[in-house]
Amino acid sequence: MADLSVTRSIPVASCSPTFGNGGSFNFGIIQSTGTAILLPAQASTFNITCSSSATMVFNITSNRFGTAVNSSEFGWGVDSSQNPIGSYRIEFDANALLDGALGLTLSGNGTSWQSYPGTANTLPPNSQNLIRFQRGYEPRNGVPQSFTPCRSPFEYYPLYNQYKI
Repeated sequence: MADLSVTRSIPVASCSPTFGNGGSFNFGIIQSTGTAILLPAQASTFNITCSSSATMVFNITSNRFGTAVNSSEFGWGVDSSQNPIGSYRIEFDANALLDGALGLTLSGNGTSWQSYPGTANTLPPNSQNLIRFQRGYEPRNGVPQSFTPCRSPFEYYPLYNQYKI
């Protein structure tokens, strides 16, 4: 009797997402005015670097869910009286760079995807909406495309609430 042995190694890509500025946005000292203050938007980038070509679909989950001024934004937390401090939204630019080539940032539900060049994709916290990237300018449904590096611009839109901190 003869034994047959078959081995196969399937390399798995590891990916590291990073935000420009380390994901920090500094607005200095904000004085309470008793009314809501719309702070200026700040731009940054979302970068993904993978050890080999990989596909990626992701969503964003709030670690302070339920503390936003409205449910379509992320919350900053609450003050000592449990009043919401403020909220923010993140908008991914429709344009992205994948492997150095211009592509799209798309949002969707995993089956249907949409993007409009020159506009932003807003992703509500803890939603079923997903973000993915693709090469070219025609939104396509189906399997996400693989890439090694990706760079997507985004903007952070904060709103400081009327409550005292």
